Amino acid sequence: GSQVFKTIHKFSAPQLSHIAWAFGALSLRHSDFLNILAAHVGGGVSSFKAQGLSNIAWAFAMVTFRDEVLLRKIAPCITQNVSELRPLALARCAWAYRVLAIPNPELMMAIGDESLRKVAEFPSKALVKLCDALFVSPMANDGSSLRTALDERLPGIAAS
Repeated sequence: GSQVFKTIHKFSAPQLSHIAWAFGALSLRHSDFLNILAAHVGGGVSSFKAQGLSNIAWAFAMVTFRDEVLLRKIAPCITQNVSELRPLALARCAWAYRVLAIPNPELMMAIGDESLRKVAEFPSKALVKLCDALFVSPMANDGSSLRTALDERLPGIAAS
């Protein structure tokens, strides 16, 4: 833990988000690292892009590491730059906030709106995950357009 604390400042924001993503992908819950990462990110949110913050939220969800203070702090940054997120990142970000039970209607609305703009680019499984996350979370819109897009794909999803 103390070694991580001493060296975390040597990594760039993109490097840290990739490291966090790797921890999530491998389901490695290293509490010392995650606590230090959360404190570091919280102290310098502006140095991270929306994609990196989304990766961190997803990684935390993958290992069930719930830092509500950090997730509430990064949500406006992700919301403001949600157009930078690729479809899979949109789905993963919505899923992360749902799994960690951090309600953020503004973020979910922004993800829903951006997802509608990119709906044709979504892999079917990511669209299913997105719809699941968005409709469990409070949203300002009714999401009928996303449901329609998902309904149109259901025959293909059921066949695979």
